[in-house]
Amino acid sequence: MDIQINYDYRKEDLEKLPLHELTQFVLAREDKPFNTEVSISFVTDEAIAELNERYRHKEGPTDVLSFPMIGGMLKDATPAELLGCVDPETGALELGDLVICVDRAKEQAAEYGHSVRRELGY
Repeated sequence: MDIQINYDYRKEDLEKLPLHELTQFVLAREDKPFNTEVSISFVTDEAIAELNERYRHKEGPTDVLSFPMIGGMLKDATPAELLGCVDPETGALELGDLVICVDRAKEQAAEYGHSVRRELGY
């Protein structure tokens, strides 16, 4: 599995977390093939607010944005839809990108009474 994690914000705190392992666990539980690619980026309020406005036409920051390679849920995708997400050079299934706002995750963790680590994993 090719799991790319981009620490655009708070790298020193986040790189200590077992994010690769968690992502591998989730992909395995979802029965994704071994040659699956996914990207996760940790960003600021400002960065996610800009993406939120550009792609969802909503103002302000949000906790997480997902950009799947195909529309809808992958588990409901047809073989033809999945084929469109396969890199012809590597044969890897390209799931898409997740963008997570670290500060919103911290706020939500406090709101729900659990750790930031749990919130980021969720």
